[in-house]
Amino acid sequence: MNRLKFFAVILLGAILLASCERLTYTPLDEFGTLCVQESNKTDKKGLVYDGELILPMEYDNFQCFQADRDVFFVIAEKADKDGVFRFTSYGYKAMYFAPHIDGYDVGDNLFWVGTLADGRQEVVMSEGKFGPCDEIVPITWGCVFRNGNLWGACYLDGDIAYPCKYKKIYDISNLGVCLGDRDGHYTVIASGKKAGWLSQSEIDTLQKYAKKVQSPYSFWASSEKLSPELKRSLSKKIHLDF
Repeated sequence: MNRLKFFAVILLGAILLASCERLTYTPLDEFGTLCVQESNKTDKKGLVYDGELILPMEYDNFQCFQADRDVFFVIAEKADKDGVFRFTSYGYKAMYFAPHIDGYDVGDNLFWVGTLADGRQEVVMSEGKFGPCDEIVPITWGCVFRNGNLWGACYLDGDIAYPCKYKKIYDISNLGVCLGDRDGHYTVIASGKKAGWLSQSEIDTLQKYAKKVQSPYSFWASSEKLSPELKRSLSKKIHLDF
């Protein structure tokens, strides 16, 4: 009888243990100030800041971006709406909400590209906001944007740099801005002046051997793997500063 009581107590303890909620915490930043809270009872997640649960257990995922030593941005993702939150040593605040948000770290700038309910996009940059457009892609000094089949570009404060009239636009950071003024032909602008031209195949080759691809339309060119023939051909069209 005593053995039966013993096993009954063990079984009851196991049942009670299984029914208890167990919380786990995963640091999101290097200091552990931000933590993702998870539970064995749900697949949803919450966000803990400085020991306090500030976003409830309603989210699917959190992404953290560090802007400075003590400045962090978090994209909080859930089915119907994502949000961007800014955290500093002084506290936190909500910055931006959209049905879906993607974060980009391009050069020294953070960008938040929101996809709206109608599928169009807008971007929140360090100095301003731009859109909506059919497509937006961050580059080092702002973003390129598409409406219909034509592309334009804007600065970090949202002011237009190039109107939406080009076939395509590339930011080759150490060469210049490449404006596709007709199929397969790009006028290169450096320091505000025309610096030469490149073909689509030449841009594709430079991107293939780039030192660093920062986004689909922004990269640092490198000459290390280019053939001597291509280098000579390029040098006749544009000043090669790499």
